[in-house]
Amino acid sequence: MRVRDLGLLSVEVDGVEQPLRGRRPQFILARLLVSVNQRVTASELVEAVWGDDLADHTSTLESHVWRLRQTLEPRRAARQPARVLITDVDGYRLLARIEDVDSLRFERDAGEIRELTATADPGRVLQQCDDALALWSGDPFAPASDEVWASAAVARLREMHTEIAATRVDALLDLDQNERALADLERLIARAPLHERFWTQRMLALHRAGRTDQALEAYQRLRRLLDDELGLEPGVEVDDLHHRILDRDPTLVTRQTVIAASADAIRPLMRLPHRTTSLVGRAGELERIARLVAGHRLVTLTGMGGCGKTRLAVEVAYTVAGDFPDGVVFVDLATIEDESMVAEVVASTLRLAPAVVGSAVDSTVDHLRRRRMLLVLDNCEHVISGAAEFVEQLADDDARCTVLLTSREAVSFPGEVIWTLGPLPLAAASTEEPSPAVELLLARLSEAVPDLEIDDHVRAQAVRLCAAVDGLPLAIELAAARVRTDGLEAVVAQAATDPSGLRRLGSTRAAHYDSLADAVEWSYRTLTDDERILHRRLAVLPGPFSADAAAALAAPLDGAVPGVPAAAVPDLLALLTHRSLLLPVPASRSQGRMRFRQLATVRSHARRALNVAGETTAAEHARDEWVGALVAARPRIFGADPAGWHDAVDDDFDAVRSALHRMLVEEPAPEGAALVTGLGGYWYLRRRLVEGLSWLELAEGVRGVDAVDTAGVHCALAVRYVLQGRSDLALPHIERARAGSALPAGSPRSAELAWALAGLAYALLTGSESDLVATITRDVRAAAAALGDVDLVVVADALSAATAPRPNPTEVLAVYERASVQDNTFALAICASFFSLYALLTTDPALGELWVGRGRELHARIGGRAFSGFDENRADFAAMAGEYAAAARLYGASSSAAFQDGTVWPRQPATRELLRRTEEALAREEFRRAWRAGEEHRSA
Repeated sequence: MRVRDLGLLSVEVDGVEQPLRGRRPQFILARLLVSVNQRVTASELVEAVWGDDLADHTSTLESHVWRLRQTLEPRRAARQPARVLITDVDGYRLLARIEDVDSLRFERDAGEIRELTATADPGRVLQQCDDALALWSGDPFAPASDEVWASAAVARLREMHTEIAATRVDALLDLDQNERALADLERLIARAPLHERFWTQRMLALHRAGRTDQALEAYQRLRRLLDDELGLEPGVEVDDLHHRILDRDPTLVTRQTVIAASADAIRPLMRLPHRTTSLVGRAGELERIARLVAGHRLVTLTGMGGCGKTRLAVEVAYTVAGDFPDGVVFVDLATIEDESMVAEVVASTLRLAPAVVGSAVDSTVDHLRRRRMLLVLDNCEHVISGAAEFVEQLADDDARCTVLLTSREAVSFPGEVIWTLGPLPLAAASTEEPSPAVELLLARLSEAVPDLEIDDHVRAQAVRLCAAVDGLPLAIELAAARVRTDGLEAVVAQAATDPSGLRRLGSTRAAHYDSLADAVEWSYRTLTDDERILHRRLAVLPGPFSADAAAALAAPLDGAVPGVPAAAVPDLLALLTHRSLLLPVPASRSQGRMRFRQLATVRSHARRALNVAGETTAAEHARDEWVGALVAARPRIFGADPAGWHDAVDDDFDAVRSALHRMLVEEPAPEGAALVTGLGGYWYLRRRLVEGLSWLELAEGVRGVDAVDTAGVHCALAVRYVLQGRSDLALPHIERARAGSALPAGSPRSAELAWALAGLAYALLTGSESDLVATITRDVRAAAAALGDVDLVVVADALSAATAPRPNPTEVLAVYERASVQDNTFALAICASFFSLYALLTTDPALGELWVGRGRELHARIGGRAFSGFDENRADFAAMAGEYAAAARLYGASSSAAFQDGTVWPRQPATRELLRRTEEALAREEFRRAWRAGEEHRSA
């Protein structure tokens, strides 16, 4: 859907204009657009269409709304709920993404242009202005432009239009395109003859064009015009320019040079893997592919597995990063199996919040289209259809994002530039230099065996080995690793005499994939039985994994299939790493565990070996059972986490994701619902709310889920929607969660639900649903009494005290002291939240800082990562204390974190007023610098 509302109202669906017949549907749509994504009451719509007519127009309005829905969603099936123009309380709401409505696009572009003027080169600013102005075709919301209810929105959009037009002229002046600027200014001044900025620009353009006399005359014309119309003199800026022209100020005629994109001026997004090894033998390809990426929207590196596509793509990305002012992002698709998840993985890598409406594909594509960014999609072959669909969505004529894709097959998309990458050449460029293949082997030998002397004998053996493996980079890497234990001569001999493997590499182009499998098989045949067992079973872990996960798979399967003793697993992992069948993954945190990962090609071999052994299903079940046990070992909700359970889930999250995918997508089962609800606190504390919501929505549709887990799913969904600020979406889930919690007193699982409901009440604390919190708290208290759970009683006491109609700080403090004695971190967190809110209400920043600090300490104790709400509260208290620069920085940090998490911002009603005071207290540029510093600190 595309609504064009910067001129005569029109609607397009799939590129086809849908007629809006008559004045009334036009006015209804215009009134909804003025308040897009907000509720518009039926009475407001009636007033907009029929004015002061006192007749009852309710049924007529409903009829027009029905027809308008047909226009906006012509393919919506009968009885299917509307998704664009929805019914809201006593009215309606038009739900639209920014890309759906021209006025929303225009407002977004205006904000981006303001940001660009401080950092970007004028050519880029000019292009952005042209793109924005192309949306404008007349008075906004026509034919309703002159209506009173539209006046504020129309005035705001006209002001933005004027600002963008003036910024465009500034860009032309900076580019020394004075005549183009003057042509624009003729039209602009005719439309707004009293706008002094346009006259200032005209004077400057005339002066720079060598027409100084006309520039001075323009000043006199403006002076007479202002005197005649307003009885005023020109402003200070115009007078200052007039004097500088008279004084022949040399700085006025200096040609503008393009702004250098220094690290201080522009900080583009840069998310690329670290280069742990040097790129060898690919200098020519690197240079040519970099040129292709600079000149085309879609470049695909194809070739057999193991030829070095990923490594080369990363190097290309580093090389061309300076050409992409909005950043370079690397997305590894190897850990997903569902083609529909491509956009979600891209969104997760970009840390995008989910759109309230629309799909992950839509929101991600909307974000990328308008950015001059390089997106590297790696390992696409197993999700090629999903990757092709995603790339197609990005391929609009006005899209600015470039995609570099690696795959064993091309996406076959119009405009795609395909570069086929083969093995490294065996022939040297000169007799004095080794061939690229030999150069790579010698480099890797020096790393694998540092004390190996590279003499003529070693070089000769290297030539033989590279010829035996046909210069395939992965085979060379594996061979070099093997030399560490077997010696170079033995590896060369085995490679030369292996009749079924390495000798056939590259015999025909069609046989490349099979030959690579043979190369891995050659290394596989050298493993012991225990090493082989572990190697093939690790195939069900599509991403980094811990030794604990490996040990679970090494155990006997189904009690009958032989396994490996758990005590032997650490040594086996070290041996597989030594043989280059595993890659070590450094710890991602201080004092974290080492993890491991199979290369995609090695894992492909392991998967085939697992199938041949008939162990695939059993291994997947073993993985999922281990994941289930890991999740079951979680601490109590918001309980202390001294054992680092949340870190353990982080370490093996790819295994968790695989288990969820099997039990919620491939083979939906009640166990999947139990697993996703068991991770309820994890999604929140580890700031994975976006992904958690996706899994919970899948779990909601699983059949056969018991009452406890069903209620748990609804409870968790309610929490997610509350944190998004969508209480309207949360309420149905709250009711179903409460209904499902009515278990017999003392039921073994009733405690789970009681604690989950307590978590829901906690999420609602900062909102306006005090009655609902009180109701849920009564449920929690009743369950606590039935269970005899003293900890839950204290939690209920904390909720009751914090949400009382007239809260008593003394009573809350008493509960806090009881909770301290019990080390009840949940109750302590509730009390800390209360005192933070109380400090806001009583304007006591010192008290607030104290309790926010305690809240942050508790959050860390229970395994949480920095939450946006803490920085928002700290910002509020800093603003109260007059520390406005610190407040602006913290507001920027909290806003950025909330955006990444998909949570509402601001959460506190007081924040808006304190933010306004902060903006007024600081100079505009000082505020923006502080805000950006907070955003960058959060994104680091």
